[in-house]
Amino acid sequence: RDLEKMSVSLQSDLAAAQNQSVQTLLTKLNTVIQKIAKDGQYDMITSTANMLYLNNSINLTPQVIDQLK
Repeated sequence: RDLEKMSVSLQSDLAAAQNQSVQTLLTKLNTVIQKIAKDGQYDMITSTANMLYLNNSINLTPQVIDQLK
């Protein structure tokens, strides 16, 4: 029983740490994307996740990755 409680507690701690890491990354990512948009005078930057078609001639991914480093 104690082992089960410890397992649940550790899983909860892990989930909380993962959520915190994701939130930290998303905050930094948002800051970088806003800077790229402002500096490049872009009106919109979108994710390809929900795109049916995308002309890939303007791909800012390398810039975002460089600035995240």
